[in-house]
Amino acid sequence: MRFLFGDSVPFEDGFDVLEALRLWVEASAYLLQTVCAIEDSERSMGKRTQEQLHEITAVEGFFDAVVQRVAEEAARADEPDLMAPHARELAAHIQAMAATVREQSAASLDGDQQAVAGQVEALVDTLAVRLGEYLVTGPLPIDGWELTLSYADGPASGVVSLHYPETIDARFRLDLAGDARWAQPRRVADICPDVVLEVGVKKAFLRSTLNPEVAPLDELFLTHLELGGDSMSLRLSRRPEQGETFLIVDADFAGGSVTGKVRRPGDGSETPHPSPHEDHSTLKKLHAALREHARPLTKHDGELKAVRLDGEERPVRGELVRSVLGRIGGRLAPTVLEVFDHSPNPVELSLKREHDDGRREELYLNNDELRQRLAPVPDRELGLYAAIPFLIEGRSVPGSEEEPEAKAEKPRLELASVEVDLDAEPESESESESESESESESESASASAPRRPSKPAVPRRPSKPAPRRPSKPAPRRPSKPAPRRPSRPPGQRSSEAPKRPSQAPPAAATKKKPASDD
Repeated sequence: MRFLFGDSVPFEDGFDVLEALRLWVEASAYLLQTVCAIEDSERSMGKRTQEQLHEITAVEGFFDAVVQRVAEEAARADEPDLMAPHARELAAHIQAMAATVREQSAASLDGDQQAVAGQVEALVDTLAVRLGEYLVTGPLPIDGWELTLSYADGPASGVVSLHYPETIDARFRLDLAGDARWAQPRRVADICPDVVLEVGVKKAFLRSTLNPEVAPLDELFLTHLELGGDSMSLRLSRRPEQGETFLIVDADFAGGSVTGKVRRPGDGSETPHPSPHEDHSTLKKLHAALREHARPLTKHDGELKAVRLDGEERPVRGELVRSVLGRIGGRLAPTVLEVFDHSPNPVELSLKREHDDGRREELYLNNDELRQRLAPVPDRELGLYAAIPFLIEGRSVPGSEEEPEAKAEKPRLELASVEVDLDAEPESESESESESESESESESASASAPRRPSKPAVPRRPSKPAPRRPSKPAPRRPSKPAPRRPSRPPGQRSSEAPKRPSQAPPAAATKKKPASDD
């Protein structure tokens, strides 16, 4: 069986990406809503706690002020000694009231905290169950797994650890009570028949030579099993109901080499016997058979116990859930977008599944159906789906790139206006400089030349101020003050211009009256 795109183009290494996308969308929508509910409950409880503590502090301050006021009034009384016992009694009553109010507030706060804690705990349990169910469905291929089974202490129990890509590891507790194959200890012959191992050496009868001692394992039962990708540890018993252990077999296959050890606690010997080279192939065969029979347990419904990201175990809370969903979605996104580009109908994703007999099966997934499933997800969580844009079409993602671009337009407009103003600024400065220079020249000329007494001073016309920039005012050069005109004497008409006091003309310019003949 192989897959093709909707336009019949071969889909190399194809898989049912539509089903994987649907499961991811459904799981992420539910998990993100649960995470938001947990965080909102904790946030509201924190706010309520701060408000309650503020109220308790305010009440205590009020009662303390009342007690202090009672003491002050008793001290100012005409008979302070007479009022002192009454003041103490009143203060004790007020303090008792304050303690009662404080206890009531604290009890109310504790009740609220316990109620919210119970709700959060229930939501966290639901979160772990739902995340575990999703991981068991196989959203990612399993790179490796380890298994531990035990029948020694009561009912069968087991733990399986699954290793996914993106450095995601999950550990599940297995409930084997309903599994007919693994609910009870299993015989070695039911898993791998004809297993015979060397378990030690014994001295030959009437001789000093040592002969290998071998033991068949077919009729022994597995009472404890630790099974890894390149290792195994077995505890075998003749009578599992009695809890005794006859043989312990350990083997390590790391690096292509085989190292095996066998111990016989049932015979009182705890010294490990190294397995000879002849038993290495038997140990490999037993390990492979156990892995094959135990593989279905990796798909067993179990309780999620822990999740590790990048080798670090983290609690099942919002940060972990977002990281896991983000890594899975990041792996799906390129393939989903490729399927979207090859789908003939833009409103749906399509694939073709070709069976071995040549029959083709059409697979469809409606885009509107996916968006509808994501409708309850708060907008603040939509960044998880940004890599697959058509899933959140028509919705705004907080922190997207559109807002910074819109905000960046205003500074560009301001800079443009500044440039225009700066172009006009040198001209206004030159004008003001030329005006100031002409003023100084006229003042120096008037100071050196004789002044005519009959001509009154002409008032200067105020200079036109330079245009001001809209955003930043242009620096204005301080202008020299114009010469002050003498004040008008009382009674002088406003239409008459004030006259300056006359100056004696130079002697050379004095004109003598000609003398008469008389």
